[in-house]
Amino acid sequence: MDKQTFVEVMLNMAGSCLHEDTAYRFRQPVLLLCGVDDKLGNIRKAAEPWAKEDRNCYLHMIEHANHNSNQDNPTQVNRLIAGFLDLNQTFFREQEEL
Repeated sequence: MDKQTFVEVMLNMAGSCLHEDTAYRFRQPVLLLCGVDDKLGNIRKAAEPWAKEDRNCYLHMIEHANHNSNQDNPTQVNRLIAGFLDLNQTFFREQEEL
């Protein structure tokens, strides 16, 4: 898919599928990771208030990382994911039992 087609697909998807719901809250723990140097769109701008307003949302800023923080700093990303899963293992086990 060429760039122009990709942009058209993304704009159509965003317009028809995505909408802002300021009252929405996660029912389970969610880990948000964002590169300190991420400059793609408004991701960083949106992530910070999101994490402050939702008690189940945990935001970590990834040092030395842009938009693809898992590729820019895989050591920090993997450590945070492993720690997040360890902290929430009881929650995830309970969900499997339902």
